[in-house]
Amino acid sequence: MTVGEALIRSRQLGDFLVVPYLLVDRRRTAAVSARVRLLREAGAHAVEVGIPFSDPIADGPVLAEAAARSLRHGTDWADVLATVRAAAPELPVAVMSYVNPLLRDGSPGTFPELARAGASALIVPDLADDEAEGWSPLARSHGLDLVRFVAPGVPADRVRRIARSSRGFLYLVTRNGITGTRAPSPAPDLSALVRTARKAAPRLPILAGFGIRDAATAGAAARLGADGVVVGSALEEIGAGRDAAEPTRALIRALRSGPDQMAFTRNPTRKPTRIPQ
Repeated sequence: MTVGEALIRSRQLGDFLVVPYLLVDRRRTAAVSARVRLLREAGAHAVEVGIPFSDPIADGPVLAEAAARSLRHGTDWADVLATVRAAAPELPVAVMSYVNPLLRDGSPGTFPELARAGASALIVPDLADDEAEGWSPLARSHGLDLVRFVAPGVPADRVRRIARSSRGFLYLVTRNGITGTRAPSPAPDLSALVRTARKAAPRLPILAGFGIRDAATAGAAARLGADGVVVGSALEEIGAGRDAAEPTRALIRALRSGPDQMAFTRNPTRKPTRIPQ
């Protein structure tokens, strides 16, 4: 089952979707299967496997330092594929990468390897719009859905175009700035943006990311109209050691229950809200 299929199916069952982020690190590779199994048992619906990069422009300090640490450990492309192969039997896998690690001789030649390893979606934060138009059909030809981003301030006509071209899900950036559990700037009200995207692509799941850390932020994302959340920094802060299992379970369960605690409703006339800071 692909990432997109799993999210749509779970949404139809009434689930609020949770996709945790797992950074590739050579020293963690042996534990990937057990960690992703833990995430699945806690209620995650898919997993985002992140490729470390030396200049992660969208990442806050927690994930940037984790990426630098992974690179210091000698993480390479073989570790990326090993991580995807280990994660895929447990949960559908979306690979998150900046553009450069995906290139071979100047073109995105890594798609077949990622697909063979078990990935079914691709998230590329620094991919320009004009490049995405060419990357999306190429990715799909190898069985990878290219997930697109919408962010605060994007004009409505562009939101519609991005939503119609996104595959797997639409990634809603909830604030200006970088990822992390502590927001550097106030989060805007994005309910109108979400309504525009929903109208343009009614079946496409919308997942909110950046600043998601607990039931309150998950509930606020739900009130914006998102179908679920992506969580990265909060999970990385917990770590992957022996003592991380219960806090990890607690975080995933809290995110899934966030809409319930916030009296979640999909009524389009609900009062807009903002992600708590």
